[in-house]
Amino acid sequence: MNPPKIITVNGYRYHLIEFDGKMKDEETTTSAMKIISSVCTALEISYIDLLSHCRKAEIVRARHTVIYLLRDLLGLSLHNIGEIFEQDHTTILNAVRKIEGYIDVNEPYVKPLLAIRNNYIHNLKIENNGQ
Repeated sequence: MNPPKIITVNGYRYHLIEFDGKMKDEETTTSAMKIISSVCTALEISYIDLLSHCRKAEIVRARHTVIYLLRDLLGLSLHNIGEIFEQDHTTILNAVRKIEGYIDVNEPYVKPLLAIRNNYIHNLKIENNGQ
């Protein structure tokens, strides 16, 4: 196993998570990267922040959003998602349940998540119809 990569950006140290090789196939990896990119753009969070172990509330919410979408849209196992974020599967399950709770009570925070989800599904339908 490779040692963790640590970089410093604006005085903050980040433990970067290795993303490569943790998905079952290239298509799933590409889809996961699209979801991560969409969340980063919509919530104005950097990729470095999202995949770091930073515990700022807005970054944690973005990370939980990605976790939920990876589970919901791609059907990834808790274990696979945990490998991406270097978290235990129970931590991933907690993130999924937290987002499901926000959806159930229609928190304002959920609007960007649903927009990202619907946009992803719409784009997937367009890609499938074009082939």
